[in-house]
Parts: sequence; structure tokens; C-alpha cells
Amino acid sequence: GLDAFADSVFEFLKQALAAQYPLSDEPLTRREELALPHETLVEHCMLRCVGFDDEVDFLMDYVKSAGQAAEPAATVAVAGATPAEAESSSDPAESEGKGEEKKE
Repeated sequence: GLDAFADSVFEFLKQALAAQYPLSDEPLTRREELALPHETLVEHCMLRCVGFDDEVDFLMDYVKSAGQAAEPAATVAVAGATPAEAESSSDPAESEGKGEEKKE
């Protein structure tokens, strides 16, 4: 009766999920292993964001592209940099050492 129906529904859903999300025989790369918990957290947190669809979409694209977005999510400035220096470079590596003399 009901147990047979439950088993058939379970098998149907299991097959549907396997067709939609096929399992890969290839192991995850180290980067994919590290990214998985972050993606899961962002997806969980986005459920609480109401009215911020554009921002959530940007963050999801950024996270899923392994941080290779065309624009940085935030501008980072070197401590002590002038506003002009901060605007001219959003890459802290480029700003590093500006205004300082190099010692050899």
C-alpha cells in the first residue's frame, strides 16, 4: 500500500535528481573543495536578502566565478593613502610602496 507508493515516489525523485544533476566520476579540485562551503553559505544567506536581487546576483556570480569578476566587489586602499591614490588603484599590490622610498 502506502510503503510501495512511498518507495516509487522516492525512486522517481532520485532518478529525476540524477538526471538534473549528474554525478561526476572526477574528483573535485582543491579549489572546488574550498569553494563549496563558501558557495553554500552565500546561497543560504541570500535567502534572507529581500529587495537586494541585483546585489545578490552580483555576489553569486563573483563567488561562482572563483573571484574572477571584472570589477572588484570592494575597493581596498592602503592605509595612509590619499583619496586620489586610493581611487587610482583598487589593487593593494599596485599601491604598495607608493609614497615610500625603497631601501636597498
